Amino acid sequence: MVGRELTTEQAKDLQMPINVWPCSMDFKKPAISFFSELEVYSELLQEVFSLALYQEKDFLKKLHKGGDTSCRMIHYPTMKDRKEGEIWAEAHTDIDTFTILPKATCEGLEVMDDKGNWIPVFVQGDAMIVNVGDFLEIFSNGYFRSSMHRVKSPKHMKKDRYSCVHFVHPRHDVLLYPLSKFMELSGGKQKYAVATRNEMLFERLADLGFANDFMLQFLAERKVMERLMEFDRASPEAMEAIYKAGYASDKIKEKLGKR
Repeated sequence: MVGRELTTEQAKDLQMPINVWPCSMDFKKPAISFFSELEVYSELLQEVFSLALYQEKDFLKKLHKGGDTSCRMIHYPTMKDRKEGEIWAEAHTDIDTFTILPKATCEGLEVMDDKGNWIPVFVQGDAMIVNVGDFLEIFSNGYFRSSMHRVKSPKHMKKDRYSCVHFVHPRHDVLLYPLSKFMELSGGKQKYAVATRNEMLFERLADLGFANDFMLQFLAERKVMERLMEFDRASPEAMEAIYKAGYASDKIKEKLGKR
């Protein structure tokens, strides 16, 4: 995982991790160069998505300045006992604003359509894939859908698969909310709770079972699950994790049937 190259002091001020580089090879220079190149595309796409949201073109740029955007470089190794059709990465949506995927070394990515069918996606030439993330879905009140996708072992797989995934994130304290224009397009109905980026990230980590005690207490104190419950979007797994940690409110206990 590679993020912006920061000093220890900068990372502390921004509440972001620093890059840790291997000693066995000169990985820093090409990785930072690659990250910087993807950031150019990220900024252009932020302008495009801002206009698509009926906002000024710097709307998303302002929210993402200082955000902890990261590039994940993934190796899917060939295994002798790997079966055709084996799932490498389970179905999920991306908990970010949008994701840039340069061409992978081979097939495997699949995206679910609106009928629940899985569609193989593999770009040709120098094209890239751009996934809408959860935060764009919130801003658009569901007009733009966060794409459900997975990685599946392709037919006759005889080599390793490598891919790079650029997750574009706003700052941790940025407020996510349905924009008024898309409320109008939805007949005035709000479909998503108002929450910060960190609140939504911690809720996802709790859903996956990766949240630590600080995150669970944070979710409980900020009444995040209660806000999500109003729109039927609270994860039962996240609520269960908060309950087991001893931080569940009466409302969470009632929802889980534990009162």
